[in-house]
Formats: sequence, structure tokens, C-alpha cells
Amino acid sequence: MEQIQGKYLIDANFFSIKPKKLDSWAWKCILKNPLQFRKRIQWKVGNGISINFWLDNYYANDSLANMLNITNNSLIDTSLKVSHFITGNKEWDVARLQPLVDLVQL
Repeated sequence: MEQIQGKYLIDANFFSIKPKKLDSWAWKCILKNPLQFRKRIQWKVGNGISINFWLDNYYANDSLANMLNITNNSLIDTSLKVSHFITGNKEWDVARLQPLVDLVQL
């Protein structure tokens, strides 16, 4: 993924880019169906700034929204990043996660 990022994703997110005229045929085919790749890509969390809390599959082979059967995205904040829930020690911030646990149990 690092090689792809260096060539095609400079200052961009894989799931939001559009193919360019000079991109290879293979790369254009990959970009036609990013959801198939989203299901199979796992993230290296790090600081979590570029990872969507609900929609990216950083924890398992699917997003939290799909795993929890949340089909109405208006019920969740889809702009939340994993970084919002990580402390300076790179641990989960349980106090920030607790309201989400309560939401999911509704």
C-alpha cells in the first residue's frame, strides 16, 4: 500500500480519488470498485487521524457500522475519526467511547 500511496495517493485518500487519464489500466479498474477493497483492507491505526471511526475496517474485515447493522448513517457521526478516541498514550479513551456504547445498545 505504501508504494501505491507514494505514486497515486499524494495528499489524497484511496476511497475519494478519481482515476486520471494517464493512470494505468489496472489502477483504473481498482478505482471502479473501491468498496470491494474497503472490505479487505485493514489499517495500521497509528494516531488514527486518517481513519473513519464508523466506516473504515480498522478493527475487523468490516466497518463498525456494518458489524453493528447500522444502516441509517444519519444516526451516527460519519465524520468521526479514530484519533478522537485515542489518548496521548495511544490507548482507547474509554470515557469518549462510553456514549457510543450507550448509543449502540439503544
